[in-house]
This record gives sequence, C-alpha cells and structure tokens, in this order.
Amino acid sequence: MKMTGKKPSQRPSQLDASSSRSSRSSRSQKKAPVPLTIDDFELLGVLGTGTFGRVVSARHRASNRVFAIKIVHKFGMDDVSKATAKRERDVLMEATHPFVASLHFAFQNEDKLYMGMEYLSGGDLRYHIMAHHLQQHTHHVAGIGATTNTLTPSRIKLYAAELVAALAHLHSLHIIYRDLKPENVLVARDGHIKLVDFGLSKVTTPSSTNKSLAGSPEYIAPEVLLVNSSNASSSAGGSDAGYTDACDWWSLGVLLYELYVGRTPFQDANKAIMYRNIAEGPVYIPTEWGPDVASLLRGLIDRDVATRLGGSTNVTPIPFDIMNHVYFSGINWDILQAKGGPPPEWVPDPDEVYVDDEFRSVVPVDTPEWRMLDDVDRAREHVDGFSFRPTEVFQP
Repeated sequence: MKMTGKKPSQRPSQLDASSSRSSRSSRSQKKAPVPLTIDDFELLGVLGTGTFGRVVSARHRASNRVFAIKIVHKFGMDDVSKATAKRERDVLMEATHPFVASLHFAFQNEDKLYMGMEYLSGGDLRYHIMAHHLQQHTHHVAGIGATTNTLTPSRIKLYAAELVAALAHLHSLHIIYRDLKPENVLVARDGHIKLVDFGLSKVTTPSSTNKSLAGSPEYIAPEVLLVNSSNASSSAGGSDAGYTDACDWWSLGVLLYELYVGRTPFQDANKAIMYRNIAEGPVYIPTEWGPDVASLLRGLIDRDVATRLGGSTNVTPIPFDIMNHVYFSGINWDILQAKGGPPPEWVPDPDEVYVDDEFRSVVPVDTPEWRMLDDVDRAREHVDGFSFRPTEVFQP
C-alpha cells in the first residue's frame, strides 16, 4: 500500500539555509560588469590636446550621457609616466569636492588609457579671459557697454573663493596641486568652476620632500624654481625639505592677477628671463581695482613663504588667513561649498561652443596604433589598478 500525505514542513532553520543557498547561487550567477571600451562611446569633439594625448567630448551610446574623456597614449610611456597617470586617476577618485571635477570611470586597452570625467561645457578660464579682454577692447573702441558674460569683479571674486575652497580641500588630503592655470579651471553649465588635470599633483607624506620642477612656467612659485638652486635662501622658501603646498597659493595669486589685468605679472617670451622675473623681478600690483584686491594679490604673490597668505598653514591645512581676508568679506564659506549662494553672473549661450578655435575643426577620432605587441609588451604597458566602472553612472 502506497502511503500518501503531506510532506513534513521544513523548520525555519532549514528554510533560512535553503534561502541563503538560493541567494548565494543567484549572486554567483550575476555577471560582472562588462569592461568599457572606446566603442561604447560616440566621439563628439576635441576639447584640448597635450603631450601624451587629447581630451574629447563623447556620448555613451547606451545611456546617452555625455562625458569628457582624457585619452593618454601608452606608446613611449616609462614607469614614471605610468605612475603619473595612475596618480591622477587615484587623486581624482579621492578628491571629491564641489569644485573639483569628478572621475566617473577609467579603462585601458593595448594602446591607450582612458579617464572619463564629467563634461564641463562652459569652457576653461583661458577662453573666458581672452573673450573678456577682447570684448572690453571692442566695447571701448565702439563706445558700448559690457555684456552679461564679462569677467565682472563679483564673478572673479566668486571664482577666487571657489578655488580657495578647492585647493584647501586638496591640501587637507596632503595633495599639492602644482599646476594651477586658466586652462585647468573649467566652467560648468551652471557657471561655477571646477579644477581638472591632476597629472602634476603630488600626494605628500611627513617624510616626503618636494623638489621636482613641476608646473606651467608663468605660474610657478619662486621656491619651486629655487629649491635646488645654490642661491636658494630661506626668504625664498628654499630648504632641504623642498617646497610646500604654499606654492599653490602663489599660483592662485598669479591667476587672479591675470583675471583682473589680462596677463600674468612676470610673463616674457624668453623663459629664462621670465624665471628670473619670478625669482627676483619687481612685482607691480594694480591699484585700480581697489585696496582689497591689491592687498590680496600682494599677500599671495609674496616670495617669502613665511609671510605669504596661506604659507603658514603647516599646523592646519585650512587657510584661515586667506578666507578671513577683507577681500572675501561677505563670502559665507559653508554656503559656498554647498553651492547655496547666488549663481555667477554668467548666462551660457546655447549657440556658443566654448572651445578654442584651433580645436573646433579637429575630427575626434581614436585610431588604433597597430603595434605588434607580444605578451611581455602587454604586461609591461598594462597599468595595474587603473580601470573601474561604477554601473550607476551609465543609467539613462
């Protein structure tokens, strides 16, 4: 006789174990994210070029999102260059801040490294400086007033405050930026600015020394030039320990000078003469913008690191002497960091492409280099720990 009846019900512990096994099985069956390739993107335009590659705007085909992708060629890269690329990737991932560009993904193939950042469509400060001063000259000749998108004093002050906040954040992470210049400050669609390009930045430790010559010539601080020179003196900041993050505050002063005046204070077509001007030449501080501007510029463009604004922050990375300067009176730093204040006096022109003329006609292609690489070559040129793909970035 066949016995019939209900199966004994499973005890809760059995159900939990069964559910757990099912969950683990389900998770194990999930596929890892498919690695990104450049074929996942439609290249839209060239935003800039450099020694090792270029930056392009590109639309992710599946999500329709637009990014700025920095493409770096591996050919000719040595270990130092690979370390530089990896350091830039790491710094961008760590330095999350409202006024620092966000890194969304990174990948590589046999020929190139790719870093995908947020697309900042308002152009760089170099573009705006040139457009502003050309516009001012045109208006002066024609006898008409300035338009909304000029670099007004209030707009410059807001950008100055945002740069102070960004640099202070980097310094709190023990990062010296070392390459502040108009080309590395981009304007977002909302008019606020963001720092980009961390290829020359350096992460410091208590035992590290900073003696390498890094930066763009017109913006390099004198102690960076003199740190290895036989005539480096304590008044110029030269020492066996090298320079500090105070070099970024000098560069900020030079950049602000350029925003107001339209040129840097020490520029010369001859680089050697320009370096001499930076090290020991007279500093002309304009007074037509008022005493507060002159005081800030004089405090930042100070060859004596000990008396330079921001130079005495060896106890704390927060540059209170800069933030409390009379120039920034009226700036609420907490509201600024939250972007809760009024937007900059800038209205994006939907018909304007904020890219230098030299790049507008360049076709954004990413051609393979057709190099014959064996396994040894591939292993040597591979940058470990470089690629990552957060899936939420590519949601439509």
